[in-house]
Amino acid sequence: MDRIQLKEKAKRLVSEDRGYYFTITFVPMIILFIYNMIANTAGYISYVTSIMNMAQHTTNIEDFSSNLSVLMSFIGIGSIIGLLVSLVTAIIKFGVRILMLKSYRQEEAAGESGIEDSLYAFKDSRWLAALGFFVIIYLYQLVVAGAAGIILGLIAIILVFIGIAANNTIVTVILILIGILALVAVGIVAIILNNFTSQLNYAFLDASQKGDSFSGAISQSFKLMTKKDNMMQFFNLQASFIGWSILNELTFGILGIVWWNAYAEMTYAGFYDEIVKKEAQA
Repeated sequence: MDRIQLKEKAKRLVSEDRGYYFTITFVPMIILFIYNMIANTAGYISYVTSIMNMAQHTTNIEDFSSNLSVLMSFIGIGSIIGLLVSLVTAIIKFGVRILMLKSYRQEEAAGESGIEDSLYAFKDSRWLAALGFFVIIYLYQLVVAGAAGIILGLIAIILVFIGIAANNTIVTVILILIGILALVAVGIVAIILNNFTSQLNYAFLDASQKGDSFSGAISQSFKLMTKKDNMMQFFNLQASFIGWSILNELTFGILGIVWWNAYAEMTYAGFYDEIVKKEAQA
């Protein structure tokens, strides 16, 4: 099945019960939205208050240090809460993606309660697998991001030294263009590397049916995505949603809530199912 057929099938499946798929994809989004609203508002108020207090006591080192400590503590607590919210959201999305795969395969019809089904991962200890995948993906992406940052930093240092040595406007412009191209290239490579873990949630369903849920899912995801053809197809599929992503940003996420999130999730679930079928036939 090509990309157009895949997306058409996903669109048809979501359209058949739009209310249900809207609900199960809405829950994790609303959790993040509420958290971001509260965190941003509280963070702004705390930041402004702390800065004002520090400005009023700049001559008193103890007061200045005390206010700075309060500000840093708030930032630290906010980071911990943010991590917990991300964890809960990831667990919910884990369950949603399994349901999407079942729906795409037509193994299971849409349920009566989207809100109840959005908590699918919290049933039968599935959340433990979701927690494990969250940690693995988080650490893996952290390593990829760190490596990308180091590479870009080294490139920037080299280009700066060359620019200083050349002391020429044309050379400087060329170096800036090289830097932009390097940024884009490293970014693309980082996306591709992160995609090795992209099929973990879906692979869990197949692996659990074979009695090897956790390690089997990891092995399956990497096995599928280390194949050049699968990786390029998935990258192209991601790229095909760029327009939708831009429209979603322009509508402040409303488009994602009412349609795009469910459509994209069903499409990605379908992609996994299609490459698994292809591998089975090979």
